[in-house]
Amino acid sequence: MRGLFILKIWTLVSLVVLNLSPAQESPETSFIIPLPQQRSTSHVNHLSNMTRDAMIYMITAFINPFEGSLRIIENPPNEGKDWGIIPVSAIAPDTLGSFRKASQKDSPLAAFQIFKNLLKTRAYLQGRSWYHSRFPVPETLIELEKHYNFSRWEQTVIEISLVKGAKRVIFRSPKHFPKISIAQTQIASSQTIRETELIIAREDLSNQFDFYAYDLKGNLSQTSLFHTQKGKDVSAAVPYTCLTCHYNSERGVFQTSPNSYFFKRVH
Repeated sequence: MRGLFILKIWTLVSLVVLNLSPAQESPETSFIIPLPQQRSTSHVNHLSNMTRDAMIYMITAFINPFEGSLRIIENPPNEGKDWGIIPVSAIAPDTLGSFRKASQKDSPLAAFQIFKNLLKTRAYLQGRSWYHSRFPVPETLIELEKHYNFSRWEQTVIEISLVKGAKRVIFRSPKHFPKISIAQTQIASSQTIRETELIIAREDLSNQFDFYAYDLKGNLSQTSLFHTQKGKDVSAAVPYTCLTCHYNSERGVFQTSPNSYFFKRVH
């Protein structure tokens, strides 16, 4: 225990040195980001760690898993937050500025907002090859269908989707694929595919899923249409909006696990 305490102190001292030293004199080797502390969950508030886990998801979306990883220092002495340590060498170059800015924040919520904004940029799409190399996420819907031939997969038809307000066809991947769910929403008047949403398991050990959308023209999009309780269609950011409905509070990750998913993976 004493050794762990000393390690935490050393890490936090290193953080101060890294943040206060001029970049030209001491090149950064890692960024240290404030994280919300882990909380105990209950049947009353089983979502208490969703903000923390969403932040971890957002951070890892821009980290090359083959070059580095996120390390978390929990409950450092005299701190109301935890710390996530990320090696600079593993971070997508286009996102270094955001990581640097987040490392200069003392508030986890302030850092959270930086990554939320970063998640809305094309950098999220550009990083998909890191987590989906064997089973790629193509740039267009035509390439997606050509690569996976998903129209032949088992499917579930929802005549009126509560979240889309229209007919939705959901395709589930067979067992020799990673867990993949592809949902297509149709325009009722013409049966044209309005959008296609792809949920695909990462090829690492994180148990996270990633979320992508293809628009009416079949191109990767950073927004998706959702149907509100007031009967209106609103455009919302992908993947951030998707996280809310796909949070697994027991495992602390974002994944999809409706019952129909497992029944359809029969091949």
